[in-house]
Amino acid sequence: MKTPSSDLFNLIHSLSKTEKRYFKTQAQRHVIGGKNSYVDLFDAIAMQKEFDEEKLKKKLAKAVEIKHWASTKKYLYEQLLDSLHQFRLTHSVEEKIKKGIHTIRILLDKQLYKQSEKLISKIRKLIIDYGLYEYMPELLSNERKHLKRQTQRKKVGDKDWYEMHEKMQDALVQIELKDKILLINSLVMDWHLKKGVLKKEEEKAKLDELMADKVLEIEPDHKNIQLYSSVQHIHTMYSFLNGNIKGALEHTQKAVKHIEDNPKLVALNPSGCLAFYGNLMNFSFQCKEDEEFLKHAEKFLKLPVHSVLKRVPRIGASVFARGHVLLLNMHLIDGAFDKIVELIPVVEKGIDTHKNGMMTVHLVNLQLLIALSYFGLGNYEKCLEYCDAVLDHKVKDVIEDFYYGASLLQLIAHYELGNDRLLESLLKNTRRRNNSKGNPYEAERLLFYYLNKLNNAPAQKEQKVLYELFLEDIQKVKEDTAENRPFQFFFYVTWLKSKVNNCSFKDAFQKEDADWRLSD
Repeated sequence: MKTPSSDLFNLIHSLSKTEKRYFKTQAQRHVIGGKNSYVDLFDAIAMQKEFDEEKLKKKLAKAVEIKHWASTKKYLYEQLLDSLHQFRLTHSVEEKIKKGIHTIRILLDKQLYKQSEKLISKIRKLIIDYGLYEYMPELLSNERKHLKRQTQRKKVGDKDWYEMHEKMQDALVQIELKDKILLINSLVMDWHLKKGVLKKEEEKAKLDELMADKVLEIEPDHKNIQLYSSVQHIHTMYSFLNGNIKGALEHTQKAVKHIEDNPKLVALNPSGCLAFYGNLMNFSFQCKEDEEFLKHAEKFLKLPVHSVLKRVPRIGASVFARGHVLLLNMHLIDGAFDKIVELIPVVEKGIDTHKNGMMTVHLVNLQLLIALSYFGLGNYEKCLEYCDAVLDHKVKDVIEDFYYGASLLQLIAHYELGNDRLLESLLKNTRRRNNSKGNPYEAERLLFYYLNKLNNAPAQKEQKVLYELFLEDIQKVKEDTAENRPFQFFFYVTWLKSKVNNCSFKDAFQKEDADWRLSD
């Protein structure tokens, strides 16, 4: 039996709220009383969290006959694509230019030369203002036709034809320049996605050679407004690949300033601009410029109401997740437990609201940070609830680090709750799983060793000695930068100090013990 296609489901769930509203408005124009069956199908699919065609058929049995099911699905799919096309005609600069060029051709065919001349001027200005020179050759081709048809009605000399040639040559130069920058951007992005941070000298040398290209020296006042921010993005990735987060922040700041000086860029590439604002917030956080970070975070969280950016699909979920990952992280680092108490309900409500539109990596990151927050507040049951939420995801869908961090935190929370038998079993399983992935970190090995000892220590006095030994060993390990990873997922020193001094985690907290940056 053929598996039903999920193409329609995927298309509907890719739509932004604005696009859905536009489609529904367009669909209602074709109804006189009652409701379209394909609109019923649209609503039913939009409500599904996972595609299930059999449930849809049962739910819509009265609205869509089985014999018409395939044709209704096909018709809805085509109507959605047509709606998106019409929507982009209204909101996309590129679509306006393409429509304008097509209209010029029609006016020329009808010999309406004055009207075509006015539209040629208007479309040329759009192309130059937005740096969309790739459309200039086709416009100039139509302008040549316009000029050719005017030769008998007005004086057209050699100068006019040479000017036309120069315009074409300039457009081709701009197109080649943009294409070269796009090529370098793609190559560096590929390195960024595959390598993360470069470690080998031969890799760095190869990247340096690529970055030596003169096209990357473009200034902010270049005639094509798109190119400067694109070049700054390349420099940002280059800095990141070299482990220079400060440099990445500086280039992102330049890009954002250029965008704010040229608002047309937001309309041209809303998703790209959103990414720049997110990187500005993230790199400020990574560079420990906390005042700047809070300022950028406040601004970032307001972006979903921007008149242009709100059209970006799932912007609400993306902005909510990225902003609150970093805010929760910062409050944990600062030991700002009063702010954590205020923020947790906001984050939990936001997860319920945006869960379906949120990237898995953002959702898991938030869940792990909430687990850490509850641990810091001494609520170990809620900590375990969120550890379980992380561990319930399919491993292939979760960044390994988050799964790793949640599994270690789970052990410590069970220890705090005195779940001795369960802890004994979990220790064996977690140790076995982590050892199978290669050499364990020393902090990890110490955790397994001392938790096993503590779980079997009968007297409080004996436990305190073990806490003191564990603290001494873990502080030595923390000084080794190669052992950094485990400390990015738990505040071992603060926790052990609270045990040694018999006080709450909050009272034992010291900023230098928890200054890790679990970024988005």
